[in-house]
Amino acid sequence: LCENSQDLASFMQTHIELHRKSWIDRGHQGAFETKTFREFHMKYALSLLSTGQLFLCNLELNGTPVASLYGFVYGRVLYYYLLGVDRSAVPKASIGRVLMGRCIEEAIRRGYSRFDFLRGFEEYKYDWTDLEQRELLSSFYNRSIGAVAFILRQFISKFGRQVINVILGDKTATVKRMLGGKTRKQVTA
Repeated sequence: LCENSQDLASFMQTHIELHRKSWIDRGHQGAFETKTFREFHMKYALSLLSTGQLFLCNLELNGTPVASLYGFVYGRVLYYYLLGVDRSAVPKASIGRVLMGRCIEEAIRRGYSRFDFLRGFEEYKYDWTDLEQRELLSSFYNRSIGAVAFILRQFISKFGRQVINVILGDKTATVKRMLGGKTRKQVTA
């Protein structure tokens, strides 16, 4: 765990590298692609550290960082934000799950009342809990054709995917393959 400002730069750099590697290995860009985003989080992490609200933890294998979890503490809740993993370090093990388990143990040891996975319906979250918190987003638009087109596009891309997942369940990967898209197994294989 990063517990002092002298270690913060090293911990954050490790986290950023592992997070970017996680996404690049899957053919995507990670959250830390822009210099502005990286600089923001370096400053934000420092401010969180100074108030005791930073939760930044690395998992090492033979002295080499292989996973990193970046989160925030508010009240008695640990909010999980981003994970970075070097899957090539131990290809047959789920290093991210190991680190997640260790961080949950640490949250319990510290007396936190909850480990919050934040928004999203990623499968791995349901390995740890069956509880969900839904979010509601309200947006206001004018009555122009452009606004209507934007709303329709948002609906189809976000809500439509969720409906398809609910209806098709495990068949989603088959449909994606039939449509020429990559599935999670194809990307990580």
